[in-house]
Amino acid sequence: MNDDQVSNAKRGRGRPLGAVKSNADRVRDRVRTMATLYELFVRTSRANNVNQFASWFDGAMRQLRPGRAWETAANNKWRKNFSGDVALTTDSVNWLGELFPDAASLFDCGPGNLWQALWRSASSPDDLWSIYDAADAPWGRECYGDALEALQIKVYCSYDFNESLDEEDLGRAVVLKRLNEQFGMGTPEDGIDLYLCIKAAFVCLGTRWGGAGVFYEIADHLADRERCKVETDWVYRKTVKQHWAGGRGFGERGLLEYLDNPFLRMAECAPSPHQADRWWSLAALTYDNYRRSESAARKSIRTY
Repeated sequence: MNDDQVSNAKRGRGRPLGAVKSNADRVRDRVRTMATLYELFVRTSRANNVNQFASWFDGAMRQLRPGRAWETAANNKWRKNFSGDVALTTDSVNWLGELFPDAASLFDCGPGNLWQALWRSASSPDDLWSIYDAADAPWGRECYGDALEALQIKVYCSYDFNESLDEEDLGRAVVLKRLNEQFGMGTPEDGIDLYLCIKAAFVCLGTRWGGAGVFYEIADHLADRERCKVETDWVYRKTVKQHWAGGRGFGERGLLEYLDNPFLRMAECAPSPHQADRWWSLAALTYDNYRRSESAARKSIRTY
């Protein structure tokens, strides 16, 4: 039994079977709750903190459903939701949905279907492919390599030319990564390229999510997935050592560097000044965005 299972067992004494959430489930619920509430909070434009949001919510619901006493402000109902300590319940999402019609979609699917890309249960590759449409780029079981190449071009060109990415681009990268990990599509080298692509996409999206305080939660969750892959798949670990580390030492320190900020070593080994500049810039922004998000998360809990 690993540490997480021991912790869950201790915490779950006396609870029904299945009532204790895994660490991945807790991260999922925390991210979905905080991101959804932050998005709705911003839309109100009449609230500067959690108490004001609760008062606004109570007033709006009293007008909409006057037969019920709405006292979420007095009960501090939303505070632990905003901080991510307690997940939104079905009732809470339904209440929010009466004021914001897309609240359930934001909570269940996320921006650009990102939550689905991250956490949808998949028993076959089609369960993941179906999250997104083909749109204007290659997409589907028969064109995995083309889909990866098109996504890499979009992510890196968007960064080089200061063009925007959105959450769907990150979601597509996550889907391709899961297809590689869970169903063996592509090569081990593709898995590494996708991890780098995901980290680059985070650079473009990190500032947008900073206020919600969830940027580092998602980044850490994906880094934990990648660590598990490296530590349990010997072929993949050897490929990372050769493909990313250039055959140099790849102990615990090298693994942490790869997981947290892989662009530093890439900048040192870049074959051209243009690529070196790109990797150095991505390395600096990866660090800055992560720190800003941690600071925003702490501040948001105090301020709200």
